[in-house]
Amino acid sequence: MKIFTQNLRVFFDLTSPTMKLLQVLLAQVQRTPNSDRVMLSMPIMLDYFTETAQPSLSKASFHRAVKELLVKEFIAATALPGLFFINPNLFFNGDRVRFVNEVKRKRGNGEQAERAELVRSMESGLVDGKPSVLLESESSKLA
Repeated sequence: MKIFTQNLRVFFDLTSPTMKLLQVLLAQVQRTPNSDRVMLSMPIMLDYFTETAQPSLSKASFHRAVKELLVKEFIAATALPGLFFINPNLFFNGDRVRFVNEVKRKRGNGEQAERAELVRSMESGLVDGKPSVLLESESSKLA
């Protein structure tokens, strides 16, 4: 994974709880190479901190940290709860040039088709050919 140093200052402006959630976000980015989307939810955060034997964030701190990541444009919301776009200008796992070319190609084919494919892949439990973590409550919102 690459963190781009021209924007390094924004990382130091994050609050402590948001820095903790950033660890989770970066771990999720590492698990999904060449993708601009990651799942980020309370269960994912709790699993990460359990695996790494660190104290987790409270529910309120988690939601404040997500809001800060949104406001400071580390992530952007999608139509699906718990699924976020990452800002590839800050960090990315893969080849950004290839990714940008792929996005341009997909936009030429229509964003609606891409969104429909994402929903189908989420319902099947796969995103970019890898298992996704979709909560039952999130799955019911897709129907």
